[in-house]
Order: sequence, then structure tokens, then C-alpha cells
Amino acid sequence: MSLKHLICFLSFILASTISLSSTSSSNSIIERQKKAEALVDQLLEDGYSFEEINQSLNDYLERNPSSPLLNNEAPLIPFWKSLCQQLEKKQQGFFYVDGQVYQRVEVVGETESSCYGRCGPGCSGSSVYTQECLNHDICRRVTGENLGVCSGEFWTAAVGYLFAPKCYI
Repeated sequence: MSLKHLICFLSFILASTISLSSTSSSNSIIERQKKAEALVDQLLEDGYSFEEINQSLNDYLERNPSSPLLNNEAPLIPFWKSLCQQLEKKQQGFFYVDGQVYQRVEVVGETESSCYGRCGPGCSGSSVYTQECLNHDICRRVTGENLGVCSGEFWTAAVGYLFAPKCYI
């Protein structure tokens, strides 16, 4: 089984067992599968190998054993902070490199330049905005890396991308 299939399979299992509302539909399971596939496709397009993606994910899960990417139980507290109320407003984001914090203020959802805070690959297709996705967007734009020094931010943002509610604009 390829890593891509493994991640899609894991997202299917998680989507079918984690319910953030009282109802869960097969459409949301299929949507999460497609989102997980899109994340892997984006990393592959960025030039990362399956081995690098797998190592990055395993490293993240070792440091974050309670992540919804690993556990089959719904989190008591969401692992993301929605930025729906911050759309078109300035928001501070941050990331860490070698123990040093980097901070930057950006306009959430600005589509002309970068769609900061929007979860998922590219600037279209998703209406999920989280603090974690903003942090990863800033890390990627400052360092030029999607994984590497931004791995922690990437996988933390992936949780919001897969499970956070959409913003209705």
C-alpha cells in the first residue's frame, strides 16, 4: 500500500469515527478522503517523496500522540482555532524554527496576494480558515518550505483542514 493510500485510508477511518456534530454523513467522509488526497498531492507536487512525507508525519505523531490524525476518538477540545470571524481582518500568525518564534501580521483571506489562513492547497476550493493554517502559510512564505522546518505547522494545519467547520461568507 502506498503512503498516499495509507493516508487516505487513515482519513477514512478517522472521518468515520470522529464526529464533531451529532450526525455524520458519508459525504463528509468522502470529502475528508479527497482533502487528505489533495494534501499528499500538493506535497508530491512540491517535490517531497513518499518517504519524506511519511517521516514527517511519523515525527509529528510521535510529538503529538493525542492528535486527531492518530486517535480514533473525538477531541474534547477542537485542535484548531477558527478564523471565520477574522476574514478580511489583520491577524497575527507565528511559527517556530530551532526554538525561536517568528511572528507576522497578515490579512486573513486576502485573495489578491495569498489567501492567508485558508486551509488546503492553493487559493481555491476550501472555505476553512484556521489559525493553524495561517501559521503554516506564514512559515511557508518566510522559509519557502511546505514541510522541513514547517512540518509541525503543516500537520497541525492538516487537522483543521480535515475537521474544522467551513466559514460561510
